[in-house]
Amino acid sequence: MIAIGNLSNTFLAPLQHDVTANRAMIATNTTEALAFLAVALTAGFVEEFVFRGYLQQQFQALCGNTLLASALQLALFVQGHFYQSWLRLPPVMLIGLVLTGVALWRKSLIPGMIAHGLGDSLATFSYLVRQV
Repeated sequence: MIAIGNLSNTFLAPLQHDVTANRAMIATNTTEALAFLAVALTAGFVEEFVFRGYLQQQFQALCGNTLLASALQLALFVQGHFYQSWLRLPPVMLIGLVLTGVALWRKSLIPGMIAHGLGDSLATFSYLVRQV
């Protein structure tokens, strides 16, 4: 996830023209950083539970096909991240694909929840480190 995030930031950041929208998602003080950290940690848990847990099972029961069920829940996961701009959707899809693969391989949501929460929290940690 770190490699996907770093590569996407390197290659996509120069293409993002809407600087105002991106600035709105970056903490400007410690209170905002800590609030974002709380959201990031809970979002990792909730998104994994909803997408790789509940929706994966429901689509699996509906379709009877793991690959199709995974594609459907992944499509909804990517759609839910459209607020980040269409340029960020390919990395979101790759991360969702990795998290889906881990959930299916390990038959557990816990590794994905930890990775997702920590991955989402990296921006906050980097902000807090710069403040020290």
